[in-house]
Amino acid sequence: MLSALLTILFLTPSQIPLPSSQEREVVHKDIHPSFLRADSIHSYDVLSYKLDLAIDPSAEYIDGFAEVRCVIDYSPDTITFDFWDMVIETVFVDGSESPYDYGNGFLRVFPNPPPVHGDTVVVRVAYNGYPQIHSTPFWGEGIHFYPNVIFTLQCPEGSRYWYPSWDAPFDKATYDVSFTVPDTLFLCANGLLTDSVNTGGGTITYSWLHDYPTATYLHLFAASEYVQLFDTAGTVPIIHYVYPEDSANAVYDFAIIPAAIAYYSSLFGPYPFEKFGFNESAVGGAMEHQTNVSLGSGFITGTGAYEWLLVHELSHMWWGDMVTLIDWRHCWLNEGFATYSEALWWEYLYGKPGLQSYVEGLQDQYIAWEGAGHLFPVFDPPLEHLFSTTTYEKGACVLHMLRFLIGDSLFFSTLQTYGN
Repeated sequence: MLSALLTILFLTPSQIPLPSSQEREVVHKDIHPSFLRADSIHSYDVLSYKLDLAIDPSAEYIDGFAEVRCVIDYSPDTITFDFWDMVIETVFVDGSESPYDYGNGFLRVFPNPPPVHGDTVVVRVAYNGYPQIHSTPFWGEGIHFYPNVIFTLQCPEGSRYWYPSWDAPFDKATYDVSFTVPDTLFLCANGLLTDSVNTGGGTITYSWLHDYPTATYLHLFAASEYVQLFDTAGTVPIIHYVYPEDSANAVYDFAIIPAAIAYYSSLFGPYPFEKFGFNESAVGGAMEHQTNVSLGSGFITGTGAYEWLLVHELSHMWWGDMVTLIDWRHCWLNEGFATYSEALWWEYLYGKPGLQSYVEGLQDQYIAWEGAGHLFPVFDPPLEHLFSTTTYEKGACVLHMLRFLIGDSLFFSTLQTYGN
């Protein structure tokens, strides 16, 4: 142990391991919404989503209902949700069947009588269908059916492809879900598992509750023949869900997580949720689903090669999940902060030389990017460059510049104030 510590202490900057710019591209999702909704005002505020869905993997079919509980901000004749591709069976508002109109990506519900300001209403939509994947340049949004895993991806705005929602990041709500799947699978979601019941006919129902406000793009479920890996960081439970054949590699790679949670908690404030973990799937990178980060199999190597990626995703629990952008023009507040958190982890591992080396690597990457003609501000870059070096590496360097200008004490106390 002492020899390993001394090795770290006496590394020269050129010996400090750093991810290459090509490796760093894995966090650049290269996605964007089809348009920006910069106005955060709509007629209601969602309080909770409750889903109960049966999933048939062989048919790639879902059947069940969604209940959206919301409080009315101003009196509408219509309550409108984003929703695609499904067949609607019935719509009820507060227990009474309601007329509706459905098409072109919207479900419009016409309560009778219309609710008024301050009313809390529950809209229950029974539906079924074959959810479709809607492609972005980096990944498809919706429910992905693979032979060995089923999982959701809906960043930036893809919850609409499998349940009715106000599918924008500023309207956060709690997430209470039950999914029925073949009993050969284990299904995980956000938050904590509250129940699992064998429902007969070779199926099992898993119920999960995440009683914290969550943006729709951070909701998920994933189902596979998972093994669970348990750990803790102080009082924070850590549960990872991985394929059996990758479990030994995962134990090695994920061993840093308790220390990383403790370190980031000392800098940013206490870990904000009831648990943390990774779930392995066929995602082409990683996605910071709240409490349960999705991670592609290729990044579980048993070598620690993607330590920087793991801490990037962990830091999103503070920056992106706890503190969430109001709209996608502010994407750097998610990704610039998470990228700088990588550099902070290198500072934890290697001291100031580690921080300096890491930030220099980020600077080199964004300077080369701008040298190729990509001269964009971190706020509201062109939509096609929303998840780009401008947002990640340049955003991180803006934070490092701010730290240099105001000093460590004020910088980190400001981060904690921002988080609160």
